[in-house]
Parts: sequence; C-alpha cells; structure tokens
Amino acid sequence: MDKQIELDVQWEWGHDYFRCSLIRVRGGTMPKEARTAIESNLRCQFTAENPVWEIGKRIEPFFVSMLPEPEPLNVGTESLIEGTISGLQWILGKTIEDEISVSYHVSYTNETSTRFIHKIPKSTLPSVVMSAIKEMERQSYINVRDRLIEKLGGVKIDKNKWKSERTVIFISHRDSATPISMKLWEALGEYESRSLFIPRIDKVDMRSGRWLLRIEEMLNECKVFIPVLTKDYLDGPISNAEFYQALQGFYSGGKEIVPLLVEGKPEDYEGRLAGGITMVQAQNGLSDEIVHKVARLALGLSMGENPYE
Repeated sequence: MDKQIELDVQWEWGHDYFRCSLIRVRGGTMPKEARTAIESNLRCQFTAENPVWEIGKRIEPFFVSMLPEPEPLNVGTESLIEGTISGLQWILGKTIEDEISVSYHVSYTNETSTRFIHKIPKSTLPSVVMSAIKEMERQSYINVRDRLIEKLGGVKIDKNKWKSERTVIFISHRDSATPISMKLWEALGEYESRSLFIPRIDKVDMRSGRWLLRIEEMLNECKVFIPVLTKDYLDGPISNAEFYQALQGFYSGGKEIVPLLVEGKPEDYEGRLAGGITMVQAQNGLSDEIVHKVARLALGLSMGENPYE
C-alpha cells in the first residue's frame, strides 16, 4: 500500500525573479533512482511582476531593516575599514526549516565587497510578514506539486495503486444548477469503478430535520469542496455561507476547492477566489473530459501526491 507522498520545497525571491524547487520527496513507492533524478531537477522559475514575486517585493523592506550593521574591518592599518550594506540579494525559505535566510552585500571603503547571509527565525517575524511567507510557501508547494504531476502524469489512473481511503467531496450548488450538480455527483461516484470518491450533495445526503447541522457535518468531513458556480451562487444565503466556510478551510490548509464554472466568465470571480485555486469551466455542459479534469484536480489537491503513479 502506497504511503502518502509529502514534498519538501524551497523558495527564493530575488529582485527580478521568484523560483521554487523540490528538496525531497518523502513517502510513496517511487524507485530511488527516479526519486533522486526528480529531486535534483524539478524547479520552477517566474519573472518579476508575477503575483508570488509581488508578495516578496512587499516584505523586502522589512528584511532589509532586519540586517545587522556591518562591522568595520581591521586589516592592520591605522584606521578601520568601514562598510555599508549595498543591497539585498535574495530571500530564501524552506518548508522544513524554521528560519529565513537573507543574502546581502556589504561594500567597504577600500573598494572591496563581501556577501553575507543573515538567518532570521520565523518565530520572530511579525504576523503580517509570516502570513506573506506562508502564502509564498503554499504557492511554491502548488507549483512544485503540479510540475511533479506533469512529469509523472499522462497515464491512466490505476485504481489498484491508489489509497484505499476514498476522497470525500462536497458539491455545493443553487437549485438552478441541480441537474448538472447531480450529474457531477453521479459521475464522480462512479469514477474508476466507485474506487476513488465519496461525493456528497444535499439532494441525497440531507437528512430530515437538522439539515443545517448536516451541512456543517458534510463541510467538515469533505477534503475537496466543489462549488457549482452559477450567476446566483454567491447570492444564495446557504451556498454563500458554504463557500466562505470552505475558504476558511482552504486557508488553514485542511481543504481544497475545485470550482466548476457553469455560468458566466472566470473574470466574474476575480477577487473572490484565493490564489492557487484552479477553476474548471463547464459552460457548455458536463463532458467526460471535464469530469476527468475535476477528478484529477480533486486527487492531486487533496492528497498532495501524484495520482497517476
């Protein structure tokens, strides 16, 4: 039985780039040679102005303020050689470490310069800076994970190699989207001979009486939340509450969200969806290809491992 794969990821912010890379794959049954090759070659790099780079740019002044004053050099002359910080080079963090590394240059009055690395414990960072760090770590993890799936993917899902625990999915919708939501519920339930998912939906799983409590139970239970986005979805008193409760679970790292867009355009939801959420468009109906895409996202996001192994 395969164990859950866990990824250790490193990120680095520079003045004109943001890059992230895989440090280590833990768990799973990947052969050692393949594991080593992937760990040494799996990298993602983005240019400045990328949204993740922008996060680093916002917190750069804080890290500059945390750099220690350069100590003068004593080279045996009558006076000490003074130094000044001439610029921050990069900020680096790892998901498995409790400190942030900052590289910077010091220029001296004798026209030499030296690079230093200053380490800052994460526990000493202000909450607003730590929130930015966590978002960069989360985005780095998502990009590295997706690149890993891309490298290892491309073959049919083998249900015999998948985990025995099925992924619980909650499908949230308005009444206007009941037909397509029920079709999705059935398609995910039957997917790969009923071996991968336990889909939940109000029309089937709602018990008489304490229905609000049952919704709460299903939201807490699910690993993946699928909002079926119609034009009136966020206006519904129940669907809107379900959506924002799922977002809280997403921010805390315990839940993933795979929106299914059946009406409108992706631009209609700008500012409403968090970074790292992938929307599946189904304005023309629910095809086998769309169901497969939803299934891939649900497996990859909820397990954090390659679903095609």
